[in-house]
Amino acid sequence: MSVPPEYLPENALPPADLARLRQRHLVLFLEYASTLEIYDKVGVLDRELALYRRLAGSFARITIVTWSRGGDEAYRARLGNIGLVFNARGWSWPVWMAWLFFAFPFAFPGRCIVKTNQMSGARHILALARRVRAPLIARCGYPWSIFCAREYGPDDPRTRKALRTERAAFRGAAHVVGSTPEIRDLAVTTHGVSPANCSVVPNYVDTDLLRPQDARRDAGERPNVLFLGRLESQKNVHALIEALVGSKARLTIVGEGSQRAELAAAATVSGVDAIFAGNVPHRDLPAVFAAADLFVLPSLFEGHPKALLEAMSCGLPVVGADVPGIREVIEDGRTGLLCGTDSVSIRAAIDRLFADRSLAATLGAAARAYIVANDSLDLTVERELRILSKVAA
Repeated sequence: MSVPPEYLPENALPPADLARLRQRHLVLFLEYASTLEIYDKVGVLDRELALYRRLAGSFARITIVTWSRGGDEAYRARLGNIGLVFNARGWSWPVWMAWLFFAFPFAFPGRCIVKTNQMSGARHILALARRVRAPLIARCGYPWSIFCAREYGPDDPRTRKALRTERAAFRGAAHVVGSTPEIRDLAVTTHGVSPANCSVVPNYVDTDLLRPQDARRDAGERPNVLFLGRLESQKNVHALIEALVGSKARLTIVGEGSQRAELAAAATVSGVDAIFAGNVPHRDLPAVFAAADLFVLPSLFEGHPKALLEAMSCGLPVVGADVPGIREVIEDGRTGLLCGTDSVSIRAAIDRLFADRSLAATLGAAARAYIVANDSLDLTVERELRILSKVAA
């Protein structure tokens, strides 16, 4: 289902004032402990940079701040005209934050707009923004406190910390940007943010890069089921492996995580032909999707899952668990199939698509059309510029 129109900033905000934005310095802070080197190792660096490469021409300058202690120096050339600041001296975390606090006016010249990439570390980023009286955009790609409550329980210290961080950042921000309506509602109903200062900007897909391709497959080749994501309990990959016991299909698993070894052992014991491909660079994903017959995301919960959006952009028929974050993307029977999180339900959806190739093709085409209409990079650039212009004013 598409995002409700009342949440889309282009329906509520005036067109961007590009003349004003060209006088501003956009400073993006990565979430706590994240670096460009880490992004590159997990294969998402180019995807994460795509938006800011497109925005760069609309600002006096853009600078990305990371938590690197030296490794990110190698990425300056890949950033092009985007600036980079990181902990080059290898200071401890408190010393690095103190340096940022006092050096901010000199390290980031001009009239700044400060933006978070996620919520982790956002309270400190808010303090830095206030130091130079710069407006903060609190961007939240997934509902951190809700995820913690689902995984650890509502009273867990990690959940309470996430709530405190969200409350401080959301209330102190000039504008809150969430990737889903759930995040916008969290800001408004839980943290008391004015609806006028909240927008939904869905995760984006480069629909020119990730598009349907002619699959070069040998006649009679075994069908290939694809999973792409972190190998953690939230993703429920164990159930997917169990669903394919006795199937002729091959399972390709792209990604890394703490469960890789036990998932590989489970596949071996159960006789499932599973290929663990590790992390794949974003630029190589078109070939990965083209080699698959369908994509399955059996997660227990999600935010706005980028891997699912990318599979849909490539025209793959998709199966997703009927859980928060997935059911808002897949319209059952129109852009994909929803199923339960148990292996029997997952297997039934997979078998249905393998048995009805016409249905699979129809769902794949509709999925591609949905992404182009709702989640393309072009749309995201427009949404971001309108929000940034509002904040700059």
